[in-house]
Amino acid sequence: MKKILVFIATLLMAAMVQAESWQVCVGSYIDRKNAVNFQAELKEAGYQAVIQEIDSGAKKIYRVLLREEFQNAGDARKLAEEFEANTFSLRHKLKGIWVVSENTPSPGPKEAQKSETNIETKDEIIIEPVEEETVKTETPVILEKNSEIPVSEEKPFSVHIQTYKEEQAAENDRQRLVEKDIDAYILKKLDKKEAIKFDLQAGAFETVEEAKVLEEKLEAMDLPNLEITDYNDYAAELSEFDDVITEREVKFDNGINELPDSIPETVKVCLNQFPVNEDFQIKAVKIFDLVNLRENERTEGFEFAEKNLPANFIPDTSAISYVEYVDNLFNKNVTVIIAVNENSSYENFLLDEQENFIVAKTDFDLPYGKLHSYITEINDIHMIQGITEDKKMYVQMYMPGFTKDEMIAFVENSYSDSSLLFYPQIRKSLCIIPNKGDGDNSFLWFSFSQVDESYAKERDYVEWALKIVGHWESEFFICHKDKVVSVSLFDLDYDYNAKEVHKIFMDEKNEVPETYGNHYVKVNEQDGWYLENFRTNELSFSRKSYIISADSDTGSLILENELKSLVDQLKIWK
Repeated sequence: MKKILVFIATLLMAAMVQAESWQVCVGSYIDRKNAVNFQAELKEAGYQAVIQEIDSGAKKIYRVLLREEFQNAGDARKLAEEFEANTFSLRHKLKGIWVVSENTPSPGPKEAQKSETNIETKDEIIIEPVEEETVKTETPVILEKNSEIPVSEEKPFSVHIQTYKEEQAAENDRQRLVEKDIDAYILKKLDKKEAIKFDLQAGAFETVEEAKVLEEKLEAMDLPNLEITDYNDYAAELSEFDDVITEREVKFDNGINELPDSIPETVKVCLNQFPVNEDFQIKAVKIFDLVNLRENERTEGFEFAEKNLPANFIPDTSAISYVEYVDNLFNKNVTVIIAVNENSSYENFLLDEQENFIVAKTDFDLPYGKLHSYITEINDIHMIQGITEDKKMYVQMYMPGFTKDEMIAFVENSYSDSSLLFYPQIRKSLCIIPNKGDGDNSFLWFSFSQVDESYAKERDYVEWALKIVGHWESEFFICHKDKVVSVSLFDLDYDYNAKEVHKIFMDEKNEVPETYGNHYVKVNEQDGWYLENFRTNELSFSRKSYIISADSDTGSLILENELKSLVDQLKIWK
């Protein structure tokens, strides 16, 4: 009888083990809204996911799990490895994807930036995916308050490493330091300009001398611009940030992923050939469609081409794109220029004098195809120049401070099936451009850079202009109904920043008596302002994290209703 009972018990235990299922966890959040938004974005990308709610002491944690279930952890880990290597994960910089079962403790929310390995998992509830109509094209990330920061009045001294305007970039560099055994963390602040910023810090010490030891260790790692800071000097900024987050929902939009059909195929080809490296952020971009620029007798792209392309390439070049990257953590820069020739072939890209500086000949695999290239070294600066096998694409890369081997490693490790749209700043700018539509909207050129102090100087240092300095400006020119129009987007990163700046701008305008050519206007239910002058007409307003200005080109003088018609086509309204 005992043997039978033991046998039955063994079968029951085996059945229980077999019944245990494993799933891949791709995210963990404190705020359920972020979990739901991420679930929706997964669904849009073709992945079915569910949300699992678990208790963690006084808090609730919301896991986002891929729907597929496995009977053993090994099969789940295979899916986790495949998912971590796909385009979606690379674009969202997903790291540390793990597998869970009903009794697996969670590594903790990505947003909490802390370990939760001791969480007891209980009362788990599977929440079905959101309904189809709630799926959004964009997936906003909602900011949370500072949580369990190491520095305090008792341990006020730490080493400041870098300041960021975007939490995503700060988090990426924090993880890089943690991988090097540096206890790095992020402090979220509201600075004196009432703008949100993220400080990457390390250590928490009672004395300056202790902090100095860590500073020297970081200096030995070639981290630039380090500074020992005192918690008491910025405690109010931390508190002000937390107050804002408590009072309102502050969001960061990742942008939509679909390029408009008004962007020519040659430009899209360029975008797909730029390196994508999560350690390097975008610093500046220029994109020119030389075909449309020729047709509209514009000179901008050709002036740029003359400075950056071999002279014999310029007549037949269809599109040219320039991207500058920066590694904020180690202060390294990479510049890449790509040109596409639709109708002819590129030949003889090396100048005669450059042949004396060749240090290597190598081939690289680009998404477009094989790149046959030379590496030259002039004044300790390495440069790659090459053309593809079909001789339709020319590529050059500058990497100051890189050795030849570091340069080759960068290129070999920076290409995947991702395009330049991997970077949210670019998605949020390029994908806003209108489709062709009735107004043609032929793409001419696009630029992306950081606003410097000259912008505020040109506007007599008014308060709203000062607050824009340091943020990103995207500008694109299109031919709309045979007239050239430019649209500038000042991306203040978070909707809170944009609303504050636009309010100051509108308050200033409202103090001026309105006239026919200088007055308040509604733009797609948003408050805006219309201004006419002898050179251009301008329509400005705010939406999401943007301050937006649509201008008629000098001589075009597109009037108010036409400008309204154009901005109504901007894809920010989705």
